[in-house]
Amino acid sequence: MRIDDELMAVFRAEVEAQLGRLAETLDAARSTWDLQQLFRLAHNVKGAAHMVDAQVVHAASHALEDLFSALRHGTPLDDEAVRLARDGAELLEAAFADMENDDHSGVDVFRGELDAFLESNDPTRATAAPRRRESASAESAEPQKPAKSESKEPETEEPEPEEPKEPEPQEPIAQEPPKKEAAQESAGVTATLRVGADKVDKLMGLTAELVTAVDRSGETAALGSELRVLLANLERRTPEIRSIPGYVELSRLGSNLYQALTDGQRQQEKLSAGLQDAIRGLRMVAIGSMQQAFAKIVRDTARLTGKRVAFSIAGGDTEIDRGLLEELRDPLVHIFRNAVDHGIEAPGDRRSAGKAVRGKIELHARSAGSKVEIVISDDGRGIDPERLRQAAHERGVITAERARQLTVDECYELLFLPGFSTAAEVSEISGRGVGLDVVRDSIVHLGGSVRVLSTEGAGTSFRLRLPLTRLTTKAVLVRLAGQPFLVPIADVERTLQVDRRAIRQADGQEVVEVDGTPLPIRNLEPYLGLPTPDWEARPALVLSRESTRRAFLVDEIEGEKEVIMQRLSWNLPRVPGVSGCTVLAGERVASILDPADLLGTVRLVAAGIGRPRIAQPQRQRRVLVTDDSVTSRTLEKNILTSAGYEVVTATNGAEAWQTLQTSDFDLLLSDVDMPEMNGLELCAKVRGDERLGELPVVLVTSLGNEEHRERGAEAGANAYIVKGVFDQDELLRAVARLL
Repeated sequence: MRIDDELMAVFRAEVEAQLGRLAETLDAARSTWDLQQLFRLAHNVKGAAHMVDAQVVHAASHALEDLFSALRHGTPLDDEAVRLARDGAELLEAAFADMENDDHSGVDVFRGELDAFLESNDPTRATAAPRRRESASAESAEPQKPAKSESKEPETEEPEPEEPKEPEPQEPIAQEPPKKEAAQESAGVTATLRVGADKVDKLMGLTAELVTAVDRSGETAALGSELRVLLANLERRTPEIRSIPGYVELSRLGSNLYQALTDGQRQQEKLSAGLQDAIRGLRMVAIGSMQQAFAKIVRDTARLTGKRVAFSIAGGDTEIDRGLLEELRDPLVHIFRNAVDHGIEAPGDRRSAGKAVRGKIELHARSAGSKVEIVISDDGRGIDPERLRQAAHERGVITAERARQLTVDECYELLFLPGFSTAAEVSEISGRGVGLDVVRDSIVHLGGSVRVLSTEGAGTSFRLRLPLTRLTTKAVLVRLAGQPFLVPIADVERTLQVDRRAIRQADGQEVVEVDGTPLPIRNLEPYLGLPTPDWEARPALVLSRESTRRAFLVDEIEGEKEVIMQRLSWNLPRVPGVSGCTVLAGERVASILDPADLLGTVRLVAAGIGRPRIAQPQRQRRVLVTDDSVTSRTLEKNILTSAGYEVVTATNGAEAWQTLQTSDFDLLLSDVDMPEMNGLELCAKVRGDERLGELPVVLVTSLGNEEHRERGAEAGANAYIVKGVFDQDELLRAVARLL
C-alpha cells in the first residue's frame, strides 16, 4: 500500500511529537507518571499507524497501549512494569525510525514478556495470552468480532486480527534498540516542523503590511528628493543664498537625508522581496503529493463502473500553491470521475475496438513561467461533436441551423453549460457535462482556464492553466469614482484613450474600433455598484482571456504594482467582480477585480449559445471531524473532501462543542478517546441540546467490542465505525446514509 506523501509527512510529524512526550514522561520518576496520558499517547500512535499501514509501529504501540491500560486499572506499577514501559517505548521508537522493515520479531518477544507480566498480575488473562502471542506479528485478512473482556474494562480492547504471514522459524537475537538520533539518521528522516496553513497566511498578511510600509518609505524618499531639487533650484536662481548662515548645513542635511532614505528603501525592498519568496516557498507543494488521493478516486470509480483503469502522474514534482491545489481538488476529482465513467469504455468494448482491456488516465503537469499547466487525458472513446450538436438542439439550447454551424471547439464548449449532457440517463457517479460548468467556474475564479481537446475513438484531454500562486500578483492600478482598484496584469492586453464620439453600435452593443476590429466596450462602474460619470474622453483597459476581448472604461490609470492579495473575510458574501483586496501606501484599501467575472463565460456568448434554466444545485453538506490524532483527522478530512463534503476539524470534544455553538453542520464525525471531552461525552451533550439534538453523529474509534458499541448507542450515536476494520467506503456509506 503506497501512502500519500503528504499524509505520511503528517503521520511522521505527529508520531515524532507523541514519542517525544512519551519518552519525556517515562524518563521521569514513576510517581509522576500520568497513566491516562501515557495510554492516550500509545492509543493515538496506534490509530495513526493503522491509517498509514505501518504494521510494526502499530503492533508495538498496541502492546504499549495494553500495558498502560492494565496499569490504569490496578496492575501494580512495579520495577518490572517500569522496565517494560521503557523497553516498549524504545522498541516503538526503533520501529518508527525503520518503518520499511516489516520484521515483527522484536515486537513478538516484547509481547511475550508483556503477556507473561499481565498474566502473573491477572490470572483471568491466562487464556487470552496464547492467542495474543500467536497474532502479534500479523493481521488476519478478515476482521473478527472481538470477545468481551471478563473484567469489562471500558477502555481496553482486544487486539485487532492480523494478516497471516509465512512463518519464519528463527531465533530472535536480543540487541539494544538504536538511540532515537542514530535511528532517525540511518532512516534518512529529516527534522520537520508542522505549521498550520493559517499561521503561514498570518505571516503573509504581516508581509503585506511590510510591503505597504516599504511603499510609504518610498514616498518619504521622494519627499527627500524633492527637498534636494528645491535647494538646488534656489542655489541656481539665487547664488548668494549660500552666504546665509546655516544654509550650507541645511543643504548638506538635505542631501544626506535623501541618501539615507533611498538606501533604507532599497534595503527594505530587498528584505521584503526575500521574505515574500520565503513564505511563498512555504506554501508551495508538489502536485504529485495528491497522487494517492487521485489514484483512489480513479480506482473506486472504476470498481463501481466495472472497468479496469490504470492511473499515473507525469511531472508530479511540479509545484503549485497549496491553497490553489486544495481549491483545485474538487474540479479535478470531477474530471477524473467523468473520465472513468464516460470516457473509458467497458472491457468488452475496448477489446472489440482493438484496445488494451485496461484503460489509461494520466495527469501531466508542468510549469510554464508564472503559470502551471495540468492536462488530464484518457484513452477512451472520445467525444462525438455531432452528438453534442444534436443534444444541444434537442434540449432547446440552440436552433438546428445554429447547431450545424458550430465548429468542433464550439461544440466542446457546450459541455460547460449548466445541466448539459449527451447521456440518456444521468449517472450517479458523474455525467460528462453535468457539473462541468461548476468545474470551469471554479478554475476561472482561481485565475485559470480550461479547454477540451478530443479525438473520437482515441480519447479526451482537459487542459488547465492556472497561476502558480495567488498570493502575489502584478496588477494595473486604476481609479473609479475616487476609489483605487487593481486589475491583474495577466489579463490586461493593452490600454486605450477613448473618445466618446468614436463609440458606435454593432450587434446591439457599443463597440470601439481597435486595430481595425470592433471591440465591445463597457463602463466599469455598473459592475461595482458605482455611479457612472458624464464623460467625453476616458482611458480604458482591454481585458482578454482565451478568445474573449472587451474594453472597460476607467477614470484614471496610475501604473503597475506588485501586491499581496488578501482574501475577503469568510463572513462576507462573494462580491461579483472582486476576487480580493490589498493595502496600498497611505493605508488605502484597494479591491482586486476579477477579470473572469467581468468578462463572463464569453466563449458561449460568442458562439450564440444561451444558458438553459436549471434548478439550483443542492448546497454542499458540512461535516465536523473531531479527532486528537492529526493523522486520523487529516485522512478522514481528505476522504470526505474528495467525496464533495465541506469539512471543518476540531482536535478534541471541547473544541468541537464550541465550534458547534457558532456554526451549523449536517453531521458530526468524532473519535471516542480524546482529552478534555471524549466522544461519548460530546455525543451525549449534542443529544441534550435543543438546537443540536437531531444532528447525526458517527463515532470512529478502535474501541470496538460490544460493550463499547452499547455505550456509543446509549450516548446517542447514529453509527459506530471501528478503526480496526475501517475503510473509506464504509465511512462514506455511513455518512451518505445519515445525510
